[in-house]
Amino acid sequence: SKHQERMFCDVMTALNRAASEEMLRFGAHACTDVTGFGMIGHALEMAEQSKVTIAIEAGSLPRLPDALELADQGHLTPGGMTNMDYAKDRVAIEGFFYPELEMLVYDPQTSGGLLVALPEKEAESYVASLVSRGVGDAAIIGEVRPPSDRSIVISA
Repeated sequence: SKHQERMFCDVMTALNRAASEEMLRFGAHACTDVTGFGMIGHALEMAEQSKVTIAIEAGSLPRLPDALELADQGHLTPGGMTNMDYAKDRVAIEGFFYPELEMLVYDPQTSGGLLVALPEKEAESYVASLVSRGVGDAAIIGEVRPPSDRSIVISA
């Protein structure tokens, strides 16, 4: 539909200016832009460089409408498969998990958002500040934990 087409264009051309300005106000510890290595690839880099485990609630991840349905129909990218091959040995999956959702966390983005680590007590205020500045898909997607045998833990 024309509405979906407009929304996709808006998402792909959105800038991370508000998110980057606000993260400085809220005391961010680390940040990366999510691009070709997918959300997991970039989270993995943050976790390993910081010597922590990042726990992600996949159901909390913002995603475009119909993304799960398209993944279920086999509309996947070779880059997503490459990202999965690269990272899967350092990622633990907890609980029941739809394969389509797993593929989305590895999907390469050409204009993704920011993955920001900041003090837990600031997370809700940070998201609220982003929403007030028009970043409607801002979300808390997980937490940083002490190091474990896997750098990333994903739950449904």
